[in-house]
Amino acid sequence: MVNITDSAIISQTLDGIITHWNSMATVLYGYSADEALGRPVSLVPTGYPDDVPYLINKINKGESIRHFETIRQRKDGNLS
Repeated sequence: MVNITDSAIISQTLDGIITHWNSMATVLYGYSADEALGRPVSLVPTGYPDDVPYLINKINKGESIRHFETIRQRKDGNLS
């Protein structure tokens, strides 16, 4: 199901290492799974606040994140 959804699904460790990268993540962000898996791929654009620490803090406190919208940068530099 994760691989046939039309949503990008990415999992990463709390220190930012990508552990799952589905095919729609490749379509949306431009990085192949081989380029992303096992690496700390930052999708936070320069000049935008890094919301990752906020999200990690919520997770560490056991809080759920139901819906969260953000701006990310593709491999080619465009924002999505």
